Amino acid sequence: MSSAGDFGSVTLSGNANLQTRGERNQGAITQTSNLNIFSINCVLNLYLISNGKMNTENSNIQVSLCPNLSVDGNGNTAVLSDNSNSKFNGDNNQWDAKDNSNLDVWGTGNILKINRNSNSKFGGDRCNVIAEDNSNLSVLGDDIKATIRGTSNHVVTK
Repeated sequence: MSSAGDFGSVTLSGNANLQTRGERNQGAITQTSNLNIFSINCVLNLYLISNGKMNTENSNIQVSLCPNLSVDGNGNTAVLSDNSNSKFNGDNNQWDAKDNSNLDVWGTGNILKINRNSNSKFGGDRCNVIAEDNSNLSVLGDDIKATIRGTSNHVVTK
């Protein structure tokens, strides 16, 4: 299935091999596998997505229960919860990551709130990191401002 358009509102559920693109859209995408999204200035809620790819700029996204998700983009605000084996890459993003495992986040100038994650890596230069109650956490990069509490087995390279 393919969907394209601008300034719309959409709810998509129960799809396989979904491809969507657009600007200034808002909506929810649920119970979908093999998702491919390109979005600019969108508000999106992703839930129960497996094997998804997303390229997004200046968007507000919520991502829950989405294993094997890959997100690239800049200037986004995102809440990431209960995801596993996912990768997020981009600059000047605000990531709020909770209850994830094997999460990999990279980029420059990001603001990161990291809570209750396990086996996760966060990296990039000029980032601001607040981490609480994580296990096996790595934070790598130059000029990092980090506050870490209640975290076991962590490595911070500034």
